[in-house]
Amino acid sequence: MASVMAVTVPEAMCQKLDALARRFNCMLEREQELELEMGAMDSEESFVNPDEAVERMLSGHSLGFQPDRAFDTLPVYQVCFDLRRHPKTGIFRSSQQQLSIEIQEAEAKSTRVVEVYVEMVGGNFRRDVVAKQECCLRLRFWTNEERPVFLSSVFWPSGGCMVDKNGMPVTIENGRLQLLRVACGQLILSYVFFPLEPRSFPGMLAVAVGVNTAPERIREKEYQEDEEEGEEECGECHTCGRPAVSWLGGEECESVFFDSLQKALGNDVTEESFDELCFEFGLELDDVTSQKAMVEKERGAQAAEGLSDRVIFKVDVPANRYDLLCIEGLVRALQVFKGVIPAPLYKLSSPKPAAQMTMTVKKETAQIRPFVVCAILRNVTFDQDRYESFIELQDKLHQNICRRRTLVAIGTHDLSTLKPPFTYEALPPKEIRFTPLNQTEEMDGSRMMEVLSAHQQLKTYLPIIRDSPVYPVIYDSNRVVLSLPPIINGEHSKIKLETKDVFIECTATDLTKANVVLNTVVTMFAEYCKEPFVAEPVEVVYADDYPGNTFIKPGDKRIYPMLDSREMTANIPRMQQALGLEKLTGEQVRDYLRKMSLPCDVGKDKDVLKVQVPVTRSDIMHECDLVEDLAISYGYNNLETSVPQTVAVSGGQPVNNLSDMVRTELAMAGFTECMNWSLLSQKENYTWMRREPDPKGAQLTVEKPHEYSATSPSVSVSNPKTVGFEIVRTTLIPGILKTLANNKQLPPPIRLFEVGDVVIQEPTKEVGCKNVRRLVAVHCNMRSQFSLLHGALDQLMYSLNCEPEHEQKEGSKRRTFKLEASNDPAFFPGMQAHIICSGIKIGIIGELHPEVLGKKCFEINMPTSALELNLEPFLDWL
Repeated sequence: MASVMAVTVPEAMCQKLDALARRFNCMLEREQELELEMGAMDSEESFVNPDEAVERMLSGHSLGFQPDRAFDTLPVYQVCFDLRRHPKTGIFRSSQQQLSIEIQEAEAKSTRVVEVYVEMVGGNFRRDVVAKQECCLRLRFWTNEERPVFLSSVFWPSGGCMVDKNGMPVTIENGRLQLLRVACGQLILSYVFFPLEPRSFPGMLAVAVGVNTAPERIREKEYQEDEEEGEEECGECHTCGRPAVSWLGGEECESVFFDSLQKALGNDVTEESFDELCFEFGLELDDVTSQKAMVEKERGAQAAEGLSDRVIFKVDVPANRYDLLCIEGLVRALQVFKGVIPAPLYKLSSPKPAAQMTMTVKKETAQIRPFVVCAILRNVTFDQDRYESFIELQDKLHQNICRRRTLVAIGTHDLSTLKPPFTYEALPPKEIRFTPLNQTEEMDGSRMMEVLSAHQQLKTYLPIIRDSPVYPVIYDSNRVVLSLPPIINGEHSKIKLETKDVFIECTATDLTKANVVLNTVVTMFAEYCKEPFVAEPVEVVYADDYPGNTFIKPGDKRIYPMLDSREMTANIPRMQQALGLEKLTGEQVRDYLRKMSLPCDVGKDKDVLKVQVPVTRSDIMHECDLVEDLAISYGYNNLETSVPQTVAVSGGQPVNNLSDMVRTELAMAGFTECMNWSLLSQKENYTWMRREPDPKGAQLTVEKPHEYSATSPSVSVSNPKTVGFEIVRTTLIPGILKTLANNKQLPPPIRLFEVGDVVIQEPTKEVGCKNVRRLVAVHCNMRSQFSLLHGALDQLMYSLNCEPEHEQKEGSKRRTFKLEASNDPAFFPGMQAHIICSGIKIGIIGELHPEVLGKKCFEINMPTSALELNLEPFLDWL
């Protein structure tokens, strides 16, 4: 950190300023004491001691701090402190200001609990202020009766905070301040900000103040039930009393009622026996609680009054076991495991659907959600628990495999209210008119977006289709809207407890996942049909002018659901050897796998096991998955431990070994390694580097995979929390320049390097992009010393078995490299070059352009040379 700069004044004046500063601080301390004394004269209810009132101090990023409740749902007031220097004393402090905050939703002459959230959101302080000095933000809250009700101070300790490139603290303390019994009307916030060191420099600090005038109401709103798309979304079962789902790492926590388990598994089930059964099945009973206990733990006994004491078991379920996400699937799997029932056989009511039971897909849907799959459950019998489980399963699938409806959206409808055949279309928003679920107003698509933008749950999904020129919509033959996926169903076909025939449709951008989701919903609840485990098919017909893709051709006709088992074979000796179970026979291996709901038989070849993988087990993809189920069924505790007969030594990945070698070479050349974030802003990656993304860069990556490109299209973050984390970097240079800018107070020369990955678009890859390992190095000094960086490049290339082309000797086996003039706008014209090795452009080196280093960009005030090198080709060359 840089030392504090002093104002150049005579020594006598400095002493006088120091004396004034001490007097000033004493006055502030006395002022605070008087305020506390004034508050003590009021009743205990109207004044809260600051030490007791701050419930907890949270540490967060100056741009990314979020209180434990949604900050963006509160009225936010932004205030700014302008530090000015007193003309006589030379002391810098902000002028005292006031901000009036309206207290709403309070009846006249009443009082209300108020929560105030304070977040530091920006500023331009010199690092001298925040690095070496103590600063204080003092917040004083007054009622409209001019009585102080709260006083709080937030300090930055001397030398104890990190700073960003503007000198703002990266980590600061923020508080959630609670005010008790504030009268309705106005709450006056009086604030003062000042550095405790008088000879500091001026600056600006922006503070956001969020006021929650009804904390309990807003808190409960987050648990509000919502029925849409045939589902209810509920964070936890605090208010709805139904099984809840919560994320625990890579698993889900499936909550089921204890009495429902006893009804399904037998009354002899206890907490201890169920815990043991779950362990044997490869699951874990995470907690035993109730709706009342959960609310009481989080919100207190008063909030839990009147809630249910019904016992809930929370079971940790693997995230890829979609068949265990509801009580029906969990109980069924446990019953098969215990041998109470055989694994059920799922089938269609008839090979072909009824004449009118079709879904026609129009060509326009291909541009937004190209796939749809459907099924029908006939003569279903719902009760309250079954209905709630049906809704809850859809919610869990939406959050899990459906990726919050971006990949798949489920819609369930009362078939008796509809008239087939159905059509799946995509129309402009203004042409779609219907009454959304739980609404009374008929509206078009645009109006629906406006109305639902204020919805607590549904507003999350609106961006999926908001900017599309057409919205997907499903009609019946009477042009009644079933749903507008992936947002909401229509009110007309809403499912009720009395519903007997259920029509299920899943629209998707991923056909494979759509089939998994449809099969899961159908197989879990087909047991409640009059004919258990039987579903009625629906034919999906794609229009003749539908644009073809990898999965669907124009005019294709598909029958869903596809409930046929998938046959796969496994090598029995290999499975036995993997677990050290050579003593088992083929028949025993078969019986153990049958306990895991995997019908199988030993083939004519006694070493081959033929497995019929049911549609409920989409997690079975390879023989190793069968090995895992065999281990669970046999019992992990029953596996015998033995010392392996082989000795194996782990080895690093080739790309990591190469990276370590490069790090060693540059470290020995006097460079210091740094590590930077992989995410940065669009401005830093392109604008500040004077570059523009090249749309053709993605195809160039396919044609020339090892060629260096600084303008490849970036991979964007869909919902970045801050502006600084918009995209994944396509070049390492901006990151190392930010590091250099924050360390430019160090004595020159400054030599930095980084070895890390960039991410560039690559259309042929499954995920549409790829990682590329690169090296970047910079040399910064009072005057340009490009030759030193050039020398480091020569030494590095020599260690990579390369030599300059003009120095190559006859018979040399080393690859050659050379420098060719380049025209990269990030570098100074005529002082830059591409690094060419074996005819491939693998990097760039040169003097960075003054505009890149200037005040509008990275703010580096010394000449800087940089090189960036693609290390991937050397994996093939060495």
